[in-house]
Amino acid sequence: MQANIKKWIEQPELLYQKAKNINNRLAKNLGVCCFSEKDDIVLMWSHYGNKHQGLCLSFDIEEDKSLFGEFPFAVEYPSTYPQFNAIREKGTGDYLKRLFLYATKSIEWSYEKEVRIIRNDGNPPFRGAVVFAKKKALKAIKFGYQSTSDDRNLVKNVLNGATGYDHVRFYLAKLKHLNFGIEYEEIFQK
Repeated sequence: MQANIKKWIEQPELLYQKAKNINNRLAKNLGVCCFSEKDDIVLMWSHYGNKHQGLCLSFDIEEDKSLFGEFPFAVEYPSTYPQFNAIREKGTGDYLKRLFLYATKSIEWSYEKEVRIIRNDGNPPFRGAVVFAKKKALKAIKFGYQSTSDDRNLVKNVLNGATGYDHVRFYLAKLKHLNFGIEYEEIFQK
């Protein structure tokens, strides 16, 4: 180990490469799923909602602890790069948070109010669909104001064909008239 430390001091790029390899291995064994505390931000709909043509799923995280677990992390948005020592901090409680969550967003993204969960359920890879076990966790589906009626009807029909989703409400986004923002109107009244 002492020889490695000497080598890393003399050639810091080797230490950087070692840390990068460790991070890549960790990233392959974990999954990160991202959410937002906000559903009415115009930029969010532009970036993540297919230019207001997509949809937003609204969850009550208390209803599905198997998905949201004990560790939903609110992303922090520092104005400077965080200082992180992977060797010294490995094994501490903040290690995964700082490695995967903290250092990923600059202050310019703070409007997102992003919340992330880390998935490690023992069956890698953790990429792809995220299944929520408790149907009651899904509270609403909100469609972008540029979504088509065909797309809205398709989603409604798929959900109506599945059991356990009778409680889900459907909303259509609208741009506010006098100021920037999104508001919702309920559609598909029961």
